[in-house]
Amino acid sequence: MRPFRQRRSQLADEDHVSRAVSPIYEKASDAKKSIKVILFFTKAEKDRVDAILKRLKLDKVENVVLIDARDDNKPSGSKAG
Repeated sequence: MRPFRQRRSQLADEDHVSRAVSPIYEKASDAKKSIKVILFFTKAEKDRVDAILKRLKLDKVENVVLIDARDDNKPSGSKAG
């Protein structure tokens, strides 16, 4: 099995993002609401996801949450404090 970090680049293309935020899972489970979470690991991935969400007109919806998983913009937990 390949490490997760090598597979992450698959997530930041328009088709994957579009499917990730699709309401199909809500319909399948009869859910009234859902939260979609997208992790990004680099600034380039964040910029790409932002552009895709904007193109899909999903950049201002409250149920799509972006999580910053970059390691270049925050202190290490073991070194902080």
